[in-house]
Amino acid sequence: MTSAEASSLILVNPENNKLYFEIALGKKGPEVKKFSLKMGEGIAGWVAKNNRSLIVNDVESDSRFYSDISKKIGFPTNSILAVPMRVKEKCVGVIEILNKKDSKRFNETDLQWLEIFANQAAIAVEHEGRAARLCLDQAGRREGEQRIESAERRHDRACGQQNTGGNEHQAAPDAAEFWFLAQHTTLTVPRPFTL
Repeated sequence: MTSAEASSLILVNPENNKLYFEIALGKKGPEVKKFSLKMGEGIAGWVAKNNRSLIVNDVESDSRFYSDISKKIGFPTNSILAVPMRVKEKCVGVIEILNKKDSKRFNETDLQWLEIFANQAAIAVEHEGRAARLCLDQAGRREGEQRIESAERRHDRACGQQNTGGNEHQAAPDAAEFWFLAQHTTLTVPRPFTL
């Protein structure tokens, strides 16, 4: 890989189509994580929107460069190497490297190595998403099972009251609730993760 002053891993949020700095390394990294980009905004936004890698060795001469973040955090950006992170050919994020050290220029070799790294990072993000989805589904299943057990207990109590001359109208809502919970809990199964 190449030596640079800063780097970031930016993920696309498919719900609002914005890009968020998930990891930002370098002396201003923590400040960068407070920002987000619109799809198409800045070099990273352009890379995400067009799903294409980009080398920009003079950002001031490139109209795609979004200087607001650099200005707000006081970090002079001179050059950027940015590549898309792809899952099934869809861009799910961008990896950016800023300011190659010793005032050197980014080149095709740097780009090829970063693309290889970005592919591996995209696979890791996809697997992490699948694991998170599975955990949520399992937690939902456990919650559903607990709700069914609670409904069963209420139903048993209501049926017991019914058999001993209790108010039979109390049993109907609990039985209906049990049926409703049982029907909806069976729908809680692991689904494939999609980005």
